[in-house]
Amino acid sequence: MAKLDVKSIDEQIKRLEQLKSFMSDPLTAQMVEQLIASKNGHSSDAPAPSQEKPKSSKGEFVSKIEEICRGFGDKQFVISDVIKAYANRGYLFAAKDKNVAVYSALQRLLGKSIEIAVKGSGRNPTKYRLIRRFPREITAVVKEG
Repeated sequence: MAKLDVKSIDEQIKRLEQLKSFMSDPLTAQMVEQLIASKNGHSSDAPAPSQEKPKSSKGEFVSKIEEICRGFGDKQFVISDVIKAYANRGYLFAAKDKNVAVYSALQRLLGKSIEIAVKGSGRNPTKYRLIRRFPREITAVVKEG
């Protein structure tokens, strides 16, 4: 029977415990994820982590999703587009399933600021777009902002 090197296992356990402690800070974890993503050839233009603590309010999440949807302008978008844009802004998902979280937020926004452009079917996802407003409403919003 082969002899196990228990000392090296103990060292690995110690390092893993240190890593766990280190990664428990959300800002540090986000920074490490961005570094790993940039090393793996993913987008390295992700914004630096914000100094705010992550917030888990549904209303704040929905307003962030609405802000992202406005960023698409007249272009149609699907749930995966919103997820990518959300992550590229440096936000972290509190939900286990990103698709369900974004879908729920989009359902809350339907009729208020977005509408369904093309209803999805089978493998074809539902496409959304901003609700088109009358030109006078758009100019009124521009003048106020």
